[in-house]
Amino acid sequence: IRRIIDRHLGEAMEPPPRAPKLNSPPHYRGEDDDAMFMPWLGKTCTWLQGYGLGGPRYNSHRILYLKSALDGHALEWFANEVEPSDRDSIIPYEFDEIICAMHRRFVTSATAQRATKEFEAV
Repeated sequence: IRRIIDRHLGEAMEPPPRAPKLNSPPHYRGEDDDAMFMPWLGKTCTWLQGYGLGGPRYNSHRILYLKSALDGHALEWFANEVEPSDRDSIIPYEFDEIICAMHRRFVTSATAQRATKEFEAV
């Protein structure tokens, strides 16, 4: 997960000459399915990269836009576990840490192992 994020967003890019018109990434709803989570992550990272939001300077922007790519249980989790509130979050306020925590929360190890086996069988 961190390699995907780093590949797309690890370094800052020059802003595009004109603001691109990119379709919004699909919403992740908290499904227990690695085969849904990983493509969603790739599309979300590509979308953020397309708007020039790579590099450490734009971490807060990525987190803000991440919220707009969530729905259902995932959005509820984000509101309860990530957003500032009357208590400190145990999740560091870093885009990659939030994504990894979300993956741990929603995608069970059995589901991830099944996806790995299916991939290796191809």
